[in-house]
Amino acid sequence: MALLIGLVLFITIACCKKPARTYPINYILLLIFTLCWGYMVAGTCSWYDPTYVFVAAALTAVSVVGLTIFSATCMSDKLFTVCLMAAVCLLFCLFPAMLMMWIFPTYWLYCLICGGCVILSSIYIVIDTQMIMKDLSTDEYIFGALILYIDIINMFLWLLSLFAGGGGAD
Repeated sequence: MALLIGLVLFITIACCKKPARTYPINYILLLIFTLCWGYMVAGTCSWYDPTYVFVAAALTAVSVVGLTIFSATCMSDKLFTVCLMAAVCLLFCLFPAMLMMWIFPTYWLYCLICGGCVILSSIYIVIDTQMIMKDLSTDEYIFGALILYIDIINMFLWLLSLFAGGGGAD
């Protein structure tokens, strides 16, 4: 149910400008979305050893701070284009790897896919931070928070999967 509500709220915030820009409706939608996704992430974390959850959370926090500083200070338009191309190339590399994982499940391929997805999440954080700073108007701050939140959650979940090695709660 949380997934369904979260998806409906995401589509509402991303596609309907009036609710996403109207105070306090935008805050209420973002709060409910955050609660739904927080509930789902907490449920996912309950399957893993708390040490892995802590390490993944700490590494995600440090990475996000570093990527945000990089994006805010060092990004040029040329580097932004390179990041977009790197994301597309990585997607084209990860898709066949995921198909191979489905047919030939191996630990090293699992780690390769998780590591690639962590890198892809990092690229998305840089791209979306740049988009928030340069392209979004001040009325679209809720949408900016939403996309950055999803990028950070994705990075955390992929790091958690990488550290746990797909084993869940052992």
